[in-house]
Amino acid sequence: MTVISKDLDFIYTTKKEINFWHNNSQITPGYKLPVNQKDVIVSFSVKDKDEEGNEIPVEQLILDSIRAKDNLVFIHPDSFI
Repeated sequence: MTVISKDLDFIYTTKKEINFWHNNSQITPGYKLPVNQKDVIVSFSVKDKDEEGNEIPVEQLILDSIRAKDNLVFIHPDSFI
């Protein structure tokens, strides 16, 4: 996943796993979200790794940037585990 700020003052790209969830079910390739619902809530968890492969926590600043209005979030299909 890559986040680009609306002001173009930072870019953050995760290094490893992203897991997406809908109604307590993990979203995997081919998963179909409901089309007849007004609001569909999708959640995710990010697990990142440093250069040595050690898991590191994702900073609150990064999580806030994903939630911020008008920032761009890109998800590559290969992100799904």
